[in-house]
Amino acid sequence: MRPTHAFAVPLHDLDTSGRSFAWPLSASWIDAVLADTEGEVRGRGQEGALDVRVSKVGPDVIVSGRVRAALAVSCARCLAEVPLDVDAELCRPSACERGHGFASADRGRRGA
Repeated sequence: MRPTHAFAVPLHDLDTSGRSFAWPLSASWIDAVLADTEGEVRGRGQEGALDVRVSKVGPDVIVSGRVRAALAVSCARCLAEVPLDVDAELCRPSACERGHGFASADRGRRGA
């Protein structure tokens, strides 16, 4: 069963300038999301992070940002635990191409 409503954003407060949000990803939340997979949180008590920028462009809500977590998966060959560090950008391709959101705004600061 996947958790719902863990990251609620009040849409009535959004406009084109948007708002930034940062949430910790608790080990229990990550474990619940990965319940139907072989993945699990690496190191008990270790949290991940979700940093997003949410804005409204016309009728669209644009969500972009970054998710980070330290996970472990089983090797398909030897079944040993394999560390998997997740550090992924979240952005709808159409939002990134139009220059909206966190990813484009941060590009200059990160030197990308």
